[in-house]
Amino acid sequence: MIGQGFTSHMFRELRRERGIGYAPRATYTAMGRHAFLALGVPGLHPSNCEQAIGIMQDIVHRMKSTLAHPDFLEGKKTQMIASNHINLDEPGYRTNAFLTQEFDAPYYDFRDIAKHLSEVTPEQLRDAAERNLQGYQILIASAPGYTNRFHAQNP
Repeated sequence: MIGQGFTSHMFRELRRERGIGYAPRATYTAMGRHAFLALGVPGLHPSNCEQAIGIMQDIVHRMKSTLAHPDFLEGKKTQMIASNHINLDEPGYRTNAFLTQEFDAPYYDFRDIAKHLSEVTPEQLRDAAERNLQGYQILIASAPGYTNRFHAQNP
């Protein structure tokens, strides 16, 4: 939910404020007390890299507190539940989910995802975002023809 939230916000910001019409992606993985957040804009032209970096850093800063806004949360839950229902009809998804349940997470039942998503509260999401997005923010900027740059900042 956090990763998809970043993707939604990045898309709106990049398009509305900067006129950059790419499809950004965000991946979020909790790691103990910290999180790994990868933000990317596939197909980004090198001339837009610097402004995209600034937008992404600003979004990370703002999302720590605004991610759990009730309107955003309800919309994201609806979207994720609908996606889950569609995925349950896909044989590949069901196979991967079954293997995860069988070998990696016996406590996990992929058929209950919609139920669990519907129970997420703004407080839970805010707590996860604030707790896991502490510490250094690291961003690696990369685009064809752009000199790759590694950005780290202490929040």
